[in-house]
Amino acid sequence: EVASALPNQGGYTQFVQACCPDLGDAHGPFDLCICAGTFIPNHAPPETLQSLVKATQPGGFICFSVRKHFFDDLESGFSTLQQKLVDEGKWELVTKEERDYLPKQQINAYYFAY
Repeated sequence: EVASALPNQGGYTQFVQACCPDLGDAHGPFDLCICAGTFIPNHAPPETLQSLVKATQPGGFICFSVRKHFFDDLESGFSTLQQKLVDEGKWELVTKEERDYLPKQQINAYYFAY
């Protein structure tokens, strides 16, 4: 529903859905990249964040979520890579919020905007 409403607001000239790390025919750089339901155990690796950085124009935004327990596990590599991208000046944290992700299962997630 949200995706179909975006073009009607006049703020976007193009709406593209693509899969990282291979963006297929999608050509960036983009003003905004949103990644939802992707960063969970045994799914997309943290290196996918680097694909999002490459696909986003300077001054653009990257928004995504990571399950809290997965992010907090240093072996997942997410917190380390996110900090590395900050240290390299590839992105700057705008906000990080912890919220319900799967409330019935008592699983929270961190929601990031860079």
